[in-house]
Amino acid sequence: MPAKSRRKQTDKSDEGPPSRPKRSTRVTNKKAGDSLQNSAEDVQLDNTADNEASLDQSSSSERAPPPAKKTSQKRKRTSKDPSSKRAKNVDSSLPLSDGLFDAVKNGKTALRSVINQWIIDYKQEPSKAMLEMIQFFVDSCGCKSKITMEMYEQLEYSEIIGQLTKNFAEDTGDYPLVINTATYRRFKMNFIDFVEKVIEMCQHNIIYDDYFLDTLTCWLIGFTDSQVRAFRHTCTLTCCKIVTSLITIANMARNDLDIAQRQLDAEKKKTARNQAAAKIEMLETKLAELQEHLTELEDKMSEVFTGVFVHRYRDSYYEIRALCISELGVWMNTYSHYFLANNYTKYIGWMLYDKSGDVRLQALTALHTLYSCEDYPTHLDFFTTRFKERITSMKLDVESSVAVQAINLCSVLLQLDLLDNEECTDICELVFLENRGISHAAGQFLCQHLLSDEFIEKAKTMKVNPGERRPPEAHIVLKELLRFFTEVKIHEHAPYFVDALWDYTPVLKDWQAMTQLLLDEPSCSMLTLGDEEETALVEIMCCAIQRAVGACHPPGRGKPRTGPRDKKHLQSVKEELSLHFMKELPALLTKYGTDVAKVTNLVTIPQHFDYLIYVEHRLQKQLEDVMQALRDILLKHSDQEVLYSCATTLKCLLDADLPQKMSLEIIRNELIEEVVVNLRQNVQNGVPNYSEDDDVNDEMFSLTVTLRRLKALSISFSLSDRLLSTELWSIVKDLQDNDRCDEIVCTTLSCLMFNVLWLMHTIDPEDPDKTMMRNIKAESCQLIDNCHELLQLGTRDVQKESYTILCDVLIVFSRNLRTTNPLLAPLAFIPNDAFQRHVRDYVICHVFSEMEQLHEEMSVEDDESYSEEKTIALAKAINDRRIALAGYLKVIVFNIFDMPLAAPVLTHYVKHFDNFGDVIKYALSKFREGSPSQWYKPILLALQQEFERVRELCNGHVDNRNQDWADAKDLARRFSLMFGFDASKARQPLVGLHREGIAYALEGLDKTALAADPPNNLGFLELLTELSSRLLEVDRSGNKGLLVHLNDQLPADIPLDDDEWQALVMYKASLGVKKTSLDDSAEKRKNKSVVQGGKTKNAAAGRKRTQPLDEEPSHQEMTTTDTRRSYRKRKAPVEREPDDQDATEIDNQDDQDLAEQDETAEEAATSKEEVWMSSRPKRKKQSRKLVNSAAHEL
Repeated sequence: MPAKSRRKQTDKSDEGPPSRPKRSTRVTNKKAGDSLQNSAEDVQLDNTADNEASLDQSSSSERAPPPAKKTSQKRKRTSKDPSSKRAKNVDSSLPLSDGLFDAVKNGKTALRSVINQWIIDYKQEPSKAMLEMIQFFVDSCGCKSKITMEMYEQLEYSEIIGQLTKNFAEDTGDYPLVINTATYRRFKMNFIDFVEKVIEMCQHNIIYDDYFLDTLTCWLIGFTDSQVRAFRHTCTLTCCKIVTSLITIANMARNDLDIAQRQLDAEKKKTARNQAAAKIEMLETKLAELQEHLTELEDKMSEVFTGVFVHRYRDSYYEIRALCISELGVWMNTYSHYFLANNYTKYIGWMLYDKSGDVRLQALTALHTLYSCEDYPTHLDFFTTRFKERITSMKLDVESSVAVQAINLCSVLLQLDLLDNEECTDICELVFLENRGISHAAGQFLCQHLLSDEFIEKAKTMKVNPGERRPPEAHIVLKELLRFFTEVKIHEHAPYFVDALWDYTPVLKDWQAMTQLLLDEPSCSMLTLGDEEETALVEIMCCAIQRAVGACHPPGRGKPRTGPRDKKHLQSVKEELSLHFMKELPALLTKYGTDVAKVTNLVTIPQHFDYLIYVEHRLQKQLEDVMQALRDILLKHSDQEVLYSCATTLKCLLDADLPQKMSLEIIRNELIEEVVVNLRQNVQNGVPNYSEDDDVNDEMFSLTVTLRRLKALSISFSLSDRLLSTELWSIVKDLQDNDRCDEIVCTTLSCLMFNVLWLMHTIDPEDPDKTMMRNIKAESCQLIDNCHELLQLGTRDVQKESYTILCDVLIVFSRNLRTTNPLLAPLAFIPNDAFQRHVRDYVICHVFSEMEQLHEEMSVEDDESYSEEKTIALAKAINDRRIALAGYLKVIVFNIFDMPLAAPVLTHYVKHFDNFGDVIKYALSKFREGSPSQWYKPILLALQQEFERVRELCNGHVDNRNQDWADAKDLARRFSLMFGFDASKARQPLVGLHREGIAYALEGLDKTALAADPPNNLGFLELLTELSSRLLEVDRSGNKGLLVHLNDQLPADIPLDDDEWQALVMYKASLGVKKTSLDDSAEKRKNKSVVQGGKTKNAAAGRKRTQPLDEEPSHQEMTTTDTRRSYRKRKAPVEREPDDQDATEIDNQDDQDLAEQDETAEEAATSKEEVWMSSRPKRKKQSRKLVNSAAHEL
């Protein structure tokens, strides 16, 4: 550079930055100082979810953006119309800049070096450097347009922003801040770091020069008002980070101000002789300068807050709203004396009602940080009074993460003593929820509320009676947990309770403390447990054992991930609790062996042992004691659950392969033998029956208890070698007609089923014994035949048990044995049609018909005292029927029953959707997996049955105003969703459904008749209309599509204007055909050109199309892509003129409209033909424009 030029440039840079521009008055909707008493209308958000670029028009119209920052040079106004400059000065085709943006995006250069170079450029040429900085933010928004120096100097910044907005190509909605790739994720972090470092490195002089910060904020505020989301999001983030950086500088200035003030005070306290006047003057000057800087920084924060936050905190895009609230929380925490005021905290309170979960979460997170600080809660008293109810109600938010954060915030409020007992109890009860995160947060809150350090210390220092010892801390905690658990009356959910408190209450792992409370005498009267508390403690202890060894987890909570280290820890915990309970369990079983509620849980403890501990610690005596105790319990109790638990525990001990296995088997065999002997004694003189004789009734009770024990043992052990079939069948035949013996019959049938299943389990599949196979075949056939008979003639409970047995046995002996194991094929049972119909009728009657009656009975009673009992009874009834329905659909899925038998069930899909919708939907998905091409048949049959039912209710004529018909159409609409949104995957079954549906609807129609009457099933086409939207276009109106197929089935002349044929008109319209009386309308439309999206495409051969089903591809469709493209460029589609027949069948108005359309089409075709004929590669772009304009006219 010549010396003269360098001198001129130096002289120019010495002049300093341009003068600060004048500020225009800004009119805003809301001021930052509004009180919290504003109406709820102020917090309403933009509800335009579909168009994220839509803004609050009222805010942009009511407030005028600040004027552009003018330089010292005089700007020239060349034109008042900014649109005339836009095409000249804004080039949207240019690539992104190679300066700041690429440096920040690539991250290869240190940001401080880049910023230092920019500062040097700014000091030399402020305008050029500012233009580079503004262009950086434009590039960061994903905008490819460039701002030239001419535009920057001559145009207002609002005009430039308007041009950038018009030229911004927002096709996909992606821009650097939201693109989820490694490069742009790194760019976002670098971008934030860049903005913060720019302010940090300019903090000493540049930000106070009345040009840099004012110009930058004016541009950014203008961008935040843009309709382009990329501009709003990127510049809002930039403004927020600028305020955060200014707060850091302001805190440093405030610290310097305090230091200088202390120095000045100390200097003034000196005597006049020792004071230094120069130092005092210097300190006063420094104080004034710091105070001026601090005031200017706070003014700039207020300007950005008012210009950006006040309007963007309710932006239509949730991420911008969440960003604003998150940054506001940071400002309140770092600059509390300024932002921690009611006129700022109200925005966080309002955002607690936001429709987006992310925004609500950010608001709660900000509040959690504020309330956690010791000095802040005193400044939030008014806010707490106003919004505490909303915060506590968010514990049940629809977003689980928001609910968890709300509970965590309530924990902080609890520490500040801002919650009452009722609010605390409501949160504590959330430990029983299925959601893992919410329940664990509630568990932590419960421990903080009930088991605080103050409570423990108070309990320890309580006065005790003479002779009593002070209770240990673990016993106090257990006593308090038992009190809460028994008061909430949710005793059946102990696993949820234990899982929620597991990580916050070590006492749940203190096995010694639990057993001491159960076995030892209490050390003081306050630890005395009642019967209900003892039962609760046993239940909690057993659930804690299962949780400790990872055996099972509450449904809905999910299983936590376990690694090798966790498995090693679980094994050590399992060894520890095994050693403890192997010694203590015999005493517990002895003490509580007669209590059903307690022994039911206690007998399950050995199922979680590490059985090698018996050998390693020589605890054979304890093992035998446990076996003997289990034997005694099984022979003493008659409760079904106790018997099942005992039998399961016995099996676990026997399967452990301990050295004492022989002695354990002897105890097991003695137990089984005793039960078998009791059974034979009960039936040796004939099967007893209930009567008025007490002795006979005692025998019946003894028989009932014996059968219960036999069933419990049959589940875990094979009793087929005992040859009990004769005795059991005699019981069934003698008592099947007695209503009072339903339990005996049901239990006996279960024993017979387990006997058959054990026989099937013990047979060798590779070399089956023929004698054994004949025995199994006889036993299984006898069981199935008798259950089939009882299903029709038995009592209610017997029918239910017979149905359950049939569903299980039919799957074991299904026809699939022929393919899975051909050697066992003779054992397969193939049900006939009558058998299948009987099972179907039972399911329809038991599941759906009785369900409707049950709802009616429940709705008759209005007594509030029975509301809870009715709810429990209804829930149990629904659960039983769900099991029954699942069993029936299961045999259809396994191809045991014919698939069309599912149709009667599908007809209730909508009516009983709340209770059985998920079961039916899952079954349909399995039908689709098992038979991809035929699974539509039950759906079609269900629609036909529903149509016939509605037609019968309407006396042979379907009435569109009938509610049943509306329900039938809703059913068809729901079925259409089963085919999915990808029509190509369900193409074959969907077309098959329509074809068979058309055949059913036109059944009985004579296509050769001149004046045919509509068939009786024609209304069925209206149901098919609901499924037409899933069809591909080629399957609707292709050469071999449904429309052609339908027209082939219709007579030559049909009066479509007649109301009786409206179903046909609607169905044709759903296939893309408007109402017309021409029979060959589909054939004529095939040759008609179609204009779509500004481009002309020929429907017959102008574009690649989906091949119709069963149609061979034509020669033209087999051509290459290049050939098709060149064909499109050369071929000019021409509209067909209407013939005489068309003109005679339409009225005069239609003739006029059609003539106008033909004239326009001819003009368009002529112009297109001329364009294409004269087109050459170098003029391709111009010809394409002409074709598009002609197509637009057409």
